Amino acid sequence: MEGTGAELRELVERSYRGDLTGIRSVAHHTFEDRVILRCEFRAMRPCLLQAFTGDVERWLLHQAEVLCHLRAVGFPAPRLVPTADGAPLARGKAWIGIMLTFVEGEQADHDLRTLERLGEQAGALHRIAGGDLAPSPKAPPSAPSRRRELDRLEGADLVPECARSFHRAAVDTWRGLTELDRLPECVVHGDCWPDNAIRTPAGEVVLIDWEAAGRGHAVLDLGYLLLATSFSSSAGAGGLVVNRPGIEAVAGGYGRLRRPTDKELEWLPNAVRFDIVSRAMAMDAFRLGAAGWGGQCVAGQDAGAARHLG
Repeated sequence: MEGTGAELRELVERSYRGDLTGIRSVAHHTFEDRVILRCEFRAMRPCLLQAFTGDVERWLLHQAEVLCHLRAVGFPAPRLVPTADGAPLARGKAWIGIMLTFVEGEQADHDLRTLERLGEQAGALHRIAGGDLAPSPKAPPSAPSRRRELDRLEGADLVPECARSFHRAAVDTWRGLTELDRLPECVVHGDCWPDNAIRTPAGEVVLIDWEAAGRGHAVLDLGYLLLATSFSSSAGAGGLVVNRPGIEAVAGGYGRLRRPTDKELEWLPNAVRFDIVSRAMAMDAFRLGAAGWGGQCVAGQDAGAARHLG
């Protein structure tokens, strides 16, 4: 680790030519192939370095493009800090990184006023045209892939009793993806929820972690935000309670900045379910049998709550 720290310090000093006074990890988790560092300079404000060892150049360039697009329209988000040579990325022997302005504050929580402001930010974001941006990495699969996955879903024969209602909802959601193509596109965050937002000392809420951003469908971004902010743990272990005040706070904030179309509102139940269904399909969950789902069948409860939210 000591050698890694020296390499990263050298990368920052060489690429940005600032008088670096401190560098430390601010990652919530430890990764083998990436680091997230707060870099402090004598003559400039602190910055955030995201550095990777894998083949991520194209992905990072896409993130830089999205952030530049947001800057051009004045949307509040971290700003790209180019290298001293004007390049969007810093390159070293083992590392490639992107430097962003550091958003001071604390991670957003599920306080109702915070959720309301997060809804406002999402609504403002979804008013921004996607233009020539590439699709979000979390965009739904292409039409042929959708058909194959739907065939796989409809052919599942190992679905346990506790998951059958979830399976029916998953089939309906995947079949409904054909309607999604007719809905409005815009700039989406791709992972919009309180853990990816900062509440600043001034009380503003700023979205961070734009790795999954790009051009996409507003209804999917909104659906994920509603899903991720709407569950309460008050039911205890193994239970879920829909957090109606949280839903209303997000919806109220969002609606002040953007009114979803009637078609989007019709598709919203599918949008709320989409992330749960996608994760279940990635795990091939519908072929695991009863033993693979476990005694509580938690994913089935998630799907039931998602239908209720819609």
